[in-house]
Amino acid sequence: MLTAFWATVVLGTPRQAPQDTQTYTDPQLGLSFTHPTTWVLTSENPKTKGHHKKKKSDDDSAHFTLPLQGATSTADLLVMRASFSGSADVWQMVQADANKNMKRTVEKQWQEEILGVPLLLTKIDYTDNGEAKTTVTGLLYNASANKFLFRLTGPAADFDKAQYEFDNSMQSLRTLDNTLPKAQEADKPVAKEDERGLKHVIIAPTPPPKYRLAPIAVPITVSTKSIVLRIPKGWSAKDVKDNVLTLDNPELGYPVQVTLATSLDSDPPSIALSKANGISLADFRTVTKRYDSPIAVNDAGCTTESTWRDGLGAHGKLMSMEAVGVSGDFYFIASCRPVPGPTYIAQKKLIDGLLSEISIDIQS
Repeated sequence: MLTAFWATVVLGTPRQAPQDTQTYTDPQLGLSFTHPTTWVLTSENPKTKGHHKKKKSDDDSAHFTLPLQGATSTADLLVMRASFSGSADVWQMVQADANKNMKRTVEKQWQEEILGVPLLLTKIDYTDNGEAKTTVTGLLYNASANKFLFRLTGPAADFDKAQYEFDNSMQSLRTLDNTLPKAQEADKPVAKEDERGLKHVIIAPTPPPKYRLAPIAVPITVSTKSIVLRIPKGWSAKDVKDNVLTLDNPELGYPVQVTLATSLDSDPPSIALSKANGISLADFRTVTKRYDSPIAVNDAGCTTESTWRDGLGAHGKLMSMEAVGVSGDFYFIASCRPVPGPTYIAQKKLIDGLLSEISIDIQS
């Protein structure tokens, strides 16, 4: 993915940024980089906490849209904060397993070096709404409570253009205090919690966590197989019919529609999510913001991913959420329509809580 230049990027005299670039800084990560002014920053990591109050963000990632020269489509770059202190091999294994569970093709995993520490990289190919896409994720494996994690996604046919843009920008990556970071020692937590800001927890350190099944069991049959959908306290299942049901929470005020399936006789999970996203997208006249969560293994061992949209529909403001969760050969697709307005953060917290505990318990 990245050019050989990365292997020699060390601190020195900072490059002078051309006039057509600007600098992005994340104090929580302690890093900055320059990028072309044509990149559009659509969401930004919160920079303060505690008494320095700002408008609360619904996630702690920075989302850039990258125009691609000579292409009609764009690329997306997410910059996130990861909390991970396990070994590099475990990180790569989890990335591979999570993507394989989503029936996505892991093309390559490798390691390079930047700022004197390892950069752990994974490249995958998949299809979204009928379009072939490529994604590269990278984790800067430095000894910090908050680690730099990026995800670059673009159309497969033009991904080399996205790669070129990204590589050029990352050559300017610098620490804010102009010192070289130290590499993470596997399974050795950072001595003091980084208090500069929030962190995005992607995966627990090794040894692997002991997964906990949510307390509420909903028996259901999928393709003649008896399974149990596990949901957290505060949620209830209603209108269970065949492999379809709704999940309700009195604090949410609207249902979450859930459909269960198996990849043995249905679409792969990633394709099913893509189709659900396509159905939802048809109700939008314009989409002003889209957030794709990182693929993650939740507290119950279920691999989850979600897509959130914000925009305008035929009757005004419109929001949507589609998610997929995979346990073995079985998966669920969850959909709902969050209500725009001041309660959105509370709504998202409830839905994120559901996705952090929900799982499919496959009966023997």
